[in-house]
Amino acid sequence: MNKTTSHTTSGKRHKKSLKSWISGAIVIDKEVPIIKVVSFLAFIGLIYIASNYHAVKTLRRINQLKTDLKELRYEYINAKSQFTDSTKQSRMVYRAWTLGLQPSTEPPVRIIISENDIKELKELKQ
Repeated sequence: MNKTTSHTTSGKRHKKSLKSWISGAIVIDKEVPIIKVVSFLAFIGLIYIASNYHAVKTLRRINQLKTDLKELRYEYINAKSQFTDSTKQSRMVYRAWTLGLQPSTEPPVRIIISENDIKELKELKQ
């Protein structure tokens, strides 16, 4: 009887390929020690754990950023409403009153400058 270094399936030898890894034929193959298979599976497990850890970490960061965005949006709306309220005419009059200023009771006066006045002003500047 011939000794072969690997089990055969229908007379064909399993090659070390991805298909043989997936099908499990590589585990039966005596050329590959079982330690290589176990270490490969351990490596795949570590990659899975690291990927899962990274995904959870990313989700936590996304949730934190969402809550920060909500808080900033509320602060913006609050600041905008306070600014709008503080620039109303009634508030401006009150603030001016505390400084000793009073609103004008007379309507504004239109100032009309003639062409001669403009020429005189230009001559004075020179």
